Amino acid sequence: MSIRGIVAGEYTINVNHYLATTGTPVPVAVKVEKVNPAVEVVHYDTLMLDHTGQERTAVRFRVADNGGILDVNHREKSLIQLTRSVRRSGK
Repeated sequence: MSIRGIVAGEYTINVNHYLATTGTPVPVAVKVEKVNPAVEVVHYDTLMLDHTGQERTAVRFRVADNGGILDVNHREKSLIQLTRSVRRSGK
């Protein structure tokens, strides 16, 4: 995913194992880079997903108005549950 320009706010990067067919864990590499004015690695990690429907938060962070990266963390936040909640409430 690329965002052109600075969009301040909180970002959550999740991965989801949609369909497990092999019975073995799947490694998922996640790399987040800020590319302006120079390439800066915000986060890099490999997560292991081992079952269908598993959702993991790879990284969460905030982008400041000036483009700075703040509060890089790994607190879990389910985007799938959030989406389901919004659909159920009709919003």
